[in-house]
Amino acid sequence: MVVPVQCLPQGVGQSISTVAQRYNADMFFVAGNLTDELGHQFVDACPPASDAQNCILFLTTHGGSMDAAYRIARRIQSRYAEGDFMLVVGGLCKSAGTLVALGADMLIMTDRAELGPLDTQVRVRDEFGEQQSGLIDNDALRHLNEEVFNSFQVHLGRLLSLGNSELTTRTAFSVASELTLGLFGGIYSQIDPIRFGETARAIQVALEYGYRINGSNVREGALEKLARGYPSHGFIIDRREAADLFYSVYGPDDAVDVSELSEWLRLLVNYGGLPDHGSPILEYLNQGISDHLAEVLQFLINAGAPSDGAEDDSPD
Repeated sequence: MVVPVQCLPQGVGQSISTVAQRYNADMFFVAGNLTDELGHQFVDACPPASDAQNCILFLTTHGGSMDAAYRIARRIQSRYAEGDFMLVVGGLCKSAGTLVALGADMLIMTDRAELGPLDTQVRVRDEFGEQQSGLIDNDALRHLNEEVFNSFQVHLGRLLSLGNSELTTRTAFSVASELTLGLFGGIYSQIDPIRFGETARAIQVALEYGYRINGSNVREGALEKLARGYPSHGFIIDRREAADLFYSVYGPDDAVDVSELSEWLRLLVNYGGLPDHGSPILEYLNQGISDHLAEVLQFLINAGAPSDGAEDDSPD
């Protein structure tokens, strides 16, 4: 059951109405893991026709399916082709969430907002349900290759310096190669080429999706940097860093009304005690929100929930 906007607690309903009217926008709230099911649900929830010209998406996520992120961004771009797509980030918006950001015409990022690298999660074999960053394999191989090259140089240099004129360069090369192979051959033999192929393919999928939804707000080279230019999955891309990747990045002072609504939604995610922790939230705010979320909002208002000092703990 959906609680209409006019029936929501205190100023929350008024805030939704004000933002929707001021920006002539359909507004959506998505929080949690971006699953394939969520991607399809968003396509169905996005109204095929409405009076709104623009779209505002409030997104909080640790990441998830790149396919789902692509569906969401593509649907918004198609439905609101004559208007603007505004992405509002009030907390974490990582990995697949960053892919959605590539399709937006502008970003509003609060002081708590964090994007992340366009990283993909790959399944860890023989570990049920466990995944790890696709960046790990690439970084490990790169560092291993550097160590191999450095080791070879050291061995070769020492052999040439100790051998004087009795040791030819060819012999020194051969001995240095055998020493290096002996040190690192066992490590390389444990590398699974299929796994590296899966990782490379996953990264390429993210890049190809990025190329397709890449809008005019993305700076040159930003997509490649997001895919390969950061050292870890959790690397923080704050508003200042995001301004080096996107043209239109605004802070809370640039859109106070939107930021205030984003804060209410952030509190809902952080303190709401939402059921089915792994299930994502999808709300079409123009129509209202689910009765459970409305009850949580009322509880937070009555309890005087703090607006700062809490970590973003969105469901994933």
